[in-house]
Amino acid sequence: VAQVMLPEKLPMAMYGLYVIVSNPTFTPLQTNWGIYLFNPAGEATMAEAWIQGFPIQEILSPHIEPYNPAKAIPGEAAPNPIDIWFTLTTETHGGGIRIVAPPGFHFPQVCRYFSLDIARSDHPEVMPLPTGSVCSADGMQTLYIEVPSNNVFLAGGTYGFRVLVEDPSVPFLIPDREDRLWSISTETKDGELIDINYKVVGFPVLDRLRYFSVQTLSGVGLIKTTIK
Repeated sequence: VAQVMLPEKLPMAMYGLYVIVSNPTFTPLQTNWGIYLFNPAGEATMAEAWIQGFPIQEILSPHIEPYNPAKAIPGEAAPNPIDIWFTLTTETHGGGIRIVAPPGFHFPQVCRYFSLDIARSDHPEVMPLPTGSVCSADGMQTLYIEVPSNNVFLAGGTYGFRVLVEDPSVPFLIPDREDRLWSISTETKDGELIDINYKVVGFPVLDRLRYFSVQTLSGVGLIKTTIK
C-alpha cells in the first residue's frame, strides 16, 4: 500500500503520479489495482478497485529433460545431456539466454553436446535457436548462450536447445525443493534482464547401478536373438 498526502485541496481535473514498486516473480492470478481518495477525516470519498494491471515479463512453461539423471561417483563424472525449452513473454532482439543450475551441478567451460535444435517429435512446437548462437559456461553453475544481434525471439514463441551438464554426487528425489530449483532468463546484449523464471523445477538425480552388462547368444545381424 502506498499513501500520498496532499497539502491542499485539488480542483476537479486529471492528475498523474508515479510510485516505485518491486515486481513479483510471476504474474499473479489477480492483477487489479485500487485507488482510494480520503478526506482529512480519513473517510473514503472516491474509490476504484478494478484497475487492470500489467503482466510480468517471465519465462513460461520451462522444461528440463535429462538423458542420464544418474549421480557422479568418486573418480567418474556423470555427464548428462539435457533438453531445455521454454516460452517467452517478451519479444527480444539479439542478447542471450542464461541458465543457472542448483548447487552440485556443473556446466563444463567448453559446452559439450550443444545443439541448437532438440528435434523432439513429442514437442513439435519447440523452435530451434538461431544459427550462429554461441554457448559458454563458467565451469560451475552458469551457462550463457549468446545469440546473433539480428535475431528476433518472438513473444509467445517456444525455443529449445540441448547441452551437457555434470550431475552432482549426492542423489535426491525431490527436485522442487527451494535449493534445487533452476533459473532461466533472457537478457539484452548489455546484460539487462528481459524475461526470467527463478523457480524452474529440474529433475531428480538417481543412484547408479554398480554393475550392468549385456550378453547375447548371437551377434549375427538381422536375426532374432536372446540377450541377458
